[in-house]
Amino acid sequence: MLTMNITVAVDKLEEVAKRLKKLNTKREKKLGMTPVTMQEGTPFIENRTDPNDPTTQVPVELVELRFTCQPVHVGGWEFVCMLERVKADSEYNLIMWTKSAGMEKYRNKEIRCDHCGQNRKRKYAAILEDDEGNELMVGSTCLTDFLGHTAAQAVASMRDLANFEKALKSDGSLQWGEPMYPLEDAVNAAVRVILNEREYVSTARARGQGIAASYMLVHDAMNDLHNRWPETQETQDKTPLVLQHLRDTHADAKAKGIKNASVGDFEYKVFLMVEMGHVKTEAKWLSILSGAVSYALRKCNAGNKRTTLPGFWSSVGQTERGMFKPVKVIPCNGFYGPSWLVIGTIDNFKAIWFATSKSAMEKVVNNGNGQMRTSPVKVSAMVKEHKQGKYGAETVVKRLRPSL
Repeated sequence: MLTMNITVAVDKLEEVAKRLKKLNTKREKKLGMTPVTMQEGTPFIENRTDPNDPTTQVPVELVELRFTCQPVHVGGWEFVCMLERVKADSEYNLIMWTKSAGMEKYRNKEIRCDHCGQNRKRKYAAILEDDEGNELMVGSTCLTDFLGHTAAQAVASMRDLANFEKALKSDGSLQWGEPMYPLEDAVNAAVRVILNEREYVSTARARGQGIAASYMLVHDAMNDLHNRWPETQETQDKTPLVLQHLRDTHADAKAKGIKNASVGDFEYKVFLMVEMGHVKTEAKWLSILSGAVSYALRKCNAGNKRTTLPGFWSSVGQTERGMFKPVKVIPCNGFYGPSWLVIGTIDNFKAIWFATSKSAMEKVVNNGNGQMRTSPVKVSAMVKEHKQGKYGAETVVKRLRPSL
């Protein structure tokens, strides 16, 4: 297999994938070649120089990518790698799309052409290998002549591969992603904001009421705005408790095997933050952070049924478990047929759920004897929205079901 490795910022994976798709479209449709595949390694954190301030190092989440494709065979010869002569302090060769290790021996070799033997300076050459392992260095302009005119596709393919690799490795923007922030400092900022503001404002609630979401305030607090959200004895006491809750959630997620990005629940996102030890400063991750901190603060005050933090879960779209107690069921006729409006509480916070089937409603509401539950039952649900209803703050949930 021909291989190439490159490290890029996790935020630039989509851009790299687009470039790869463009390369493969040409290889498959125009050249009739096999596609190039890309495999992602494990993300890691590394300090990179801030492009806006060369004196500052900023943590960035990176990942190593490994590209592979089938070697090109033409006329009994196989491509091993491409060489490009470059000028730096001293001349050396870039070794691109290597078939195997050990190609560094060509790094300082003068590029020549074993086919024509002409004594002139060359910029590009290919290393070819026959079935017995014998190698030749052939200048790029001699490849078609050496392999025959049928090699035109192979030559074009190798040129495209070399250009693809060169473009990726020379694009410095691919190594720069959204800056990261140390988890401990980010959690401290979120605790200061939520406790000083005396509430957590989700993204959905912020949109509906035209107010600032908590994650936006956390972003400001992370930029040393301590005057607006000062340290208090309460924040000093509760910050380590919140951190411990996040670490416990991480341990629980790890024990359940939640390790891959196909898992989109709340635990996985907390898992990522703790595992990486950093938080991205983009809106999505700050929203997850502020929601996780809000949730942890409520958990730290489990004995106090009164709270200034509205709702019972962090952000819309997150799945969690809690103790549900039904209060009232109202039959409705919706556009798609009969439904049931179920009103109750989850972890002592008002919750509303529209059940679209009677059996689903009864599983949650009934205690097994056809009567409404008098004691709470553990359920799992996904938050649809937080809103202000006729009687105060309420949370609309979906996919409500008893949880073992």
